[in-house]
Amino acid sequence: MLVVDTLGYSTRKHQDWFDSNDTEIQTLLNERNAAFAAKLRNPNSVKLQRRWALQRSQLQKRLREIENTCWWLSKATEIQNYADANMAHQFYKAIKAVYGPKSHSTHPVRAKDRITLIKDKNPFTLGGAPPSFHAGRSTSRNC
Repeated sequence: MLVVDTLGYSTRKHQDWFDSNDTEIQTLLNERNAAFAAKLRNPNSVKLQRRWALQRSQLQKRLREIENTCWWLSKATEIQNYADANMAHQFYKAIKAVYGPKSHSTHPVRAKDRITLIKDKNPFTLGGAPPSFHAGRSTSRNC
């Protein structure tokens, strides 16, 4: 293809541990993909099924080793150094890089039949009481 020959494939920016070991990881991925393609060509072959499973498990094992040795240990050292130097801004920035930003998601509201999705925001529709219902009630409880 002319476009690929001219521009090449785009590469994504990944975590630190992934970028520094990209050639090794790409080699492992190519081996796993070749084993999978061979398995698809001959789905009844037990030998090809085992080869694919072995390649898959080796890839997963090696990726975890690379991540643990290269990234987690260096990140832990970096965070500890920030904590020791009382560099709060960098400390929390590094923590956020490890855990990522908090994701807030909304959950759909369903009717009592647990099938019908309720999209109306009217409190009567959602099963809540009208505001006048709460007006005469006390918020304190005497137990």
